[in-house]
Amino acid sequence: MDGVLCTVRAHLAQKSDAVPIQALDREGIGLLNLIHEYDPETRYVLSSTWRRHYEKDWMENHLKSYGWTGQFHDDWRTKPFVKMSSQRINEIEDWIERNQQRDRYVILDDIIYGNGFTGHEKVVQTHCDDGISYQNFHQAFYILHGISWMDRKR
Repeated sequence: MDGVLCTVRAHLAQKSDAVPIQALDREGIGLLNLIHEYDPETRYVLSSTWRRHYEKDWMENHLKSYGWTGQFHDDWRTKPFVKMSSQRINEIEDWIERNQQRDRYVILDDIIYGNGFTGHEKVVQTHCDDGISYQNFHQAFYILHGISWMDRKR
């Protein structure tokens, strides 16, 4: 969430007096919606620290209040490992194994090194200030579907 959909840009543009989590990036959500429109079976899983603080209903309602049309997977969040030293990639790989989703997934995050994603071919690195860029969207779409957004059948 942070650095992907919860961005400095959104917080400033929306002139939010609230804590930054109240200001989600509508354009980033719109790009995720395009992925969902292309493949309505797409499901989202939360690996953000937000998974520890908010329940599924709250997360869905918060995202939908910003226009999100996607859906969470039934197993909607990764399980945080007990060890504080574990990297997020370990938690994501645990989720992938439990749900047998080895082939079709993409990881969106603004922090690559600290989360253990270095060199991982299914990671798209966003920027904490601006979140999902147009280029990030194209990368994610290609990872998920093996074609570019521009080459999809309409």
